[in-house]
Amino acid sequence: MRRGQEELEAVIRSNVSPSFTETVRAKMQIREIVADGAPHGIRELQRCLIEQEGLPEPADGARLEVTSAEAIGGVVHPGQPIIAAYRLALAAAEAVQDLVSQGILVPVAEPPRHEDSNPIVGGDAIRIPYQFGSVGTSVAIRSRLGQFSPAYRLAPRFVGQEWFFEPDIFTANLETLALDRRTRRCILEALAAYRQGLHLATASLLGAASEGAWYAAGEKLRHLDNQLDKALDEDRTAKVVNRVAELLRRVPPRGEADELVSQASLMRQLRNYGVHPRGNETDYLERYFNDSGAGLLLLETYSYLQRLNAAVERTLGAADAD
Repeated sequence: MRRGQEELEAVIRSNVSPSFTETVRAKMQIREIVADGAPHGIRELQRCLIEQEGLPEPADGARLEVTSAEAIGGVVHPGQPIIAAYRLALAAAEAVQDLVSQGILVPVAEPPRHEDSNPIVGGDAIRIPYQFGSVGTSVAIRSRLGQFSPAYRLAPRFVGQEWFFEPDIFTANLETLALDRRTRRCILEALAAYRQGLHLATASLLGAASEGAWYAAGEKLRHLDNQLDKALDEDRTAKVVNRVAELLRRVPPRGEADELVSQASLMRQLRNYGVHPRGNETDYLERYFNDSGAGLLLLETYSYLQRLNAAVERTLGAADAD
């Protein structure tokens, strides 16, 4: 193997590997594509981010041209069109497989008429051709994708519904809160419980996720309030919520903090319903423990967490500006 060739292949592999963020973006694009309930060819789905970025598909015969070891960094980088196209196709392929594993997408035997059903990437490995000086060959990149069906469609029970049931999409825009692993797991299992018709479990887990989100907000704002700092260290949940809300009220719209606290109170009651099953007067909560109620709660929780995230972001921005 020519000097620098191993380095070249290692750099290609590194730059073709999709990020978690790219896979989530692919899920969100695929969500829009299949929302009509109709079959869509695998190539169309794998092309979703390529089209979003305005890139050409990897053409037959296209290859990376690298003249020497010194030129590797200038040619092989994340934005190089061939590299980017394969990486984004891999992200979409992984998104399809994840959505299929959750029962959200179902395979279809034949693609829509006139649509190419050959995937851009698939099988155990993909090959990216390159020319390195006088050597023309390709690098094999293990994908472990397996074989794809010619087309996929949205599972019938999800047609016409919001895609609040996919955990990565559910938490995609909560970067400011930076939810910890346990909180994200509560959300993931709440969504799984809803798909299985376990509505009490759905509500209880969403209540736990709500508490985790307020602690995450507290950690982001800890440096702004000594009482909040102490409440976090002592795991005093009610105090954490109150001190976070007090900080959120400093930035318009100030009334939103009260609305968020009110939702947090409901979520705490729903969690306690399952955790502390006693004969209290809780009939008003029963409406959340059926399919329509739990589905509505998921939608409300999605909006609630997005609003909490935005409120924390505004508060941090105002603090930085002072």
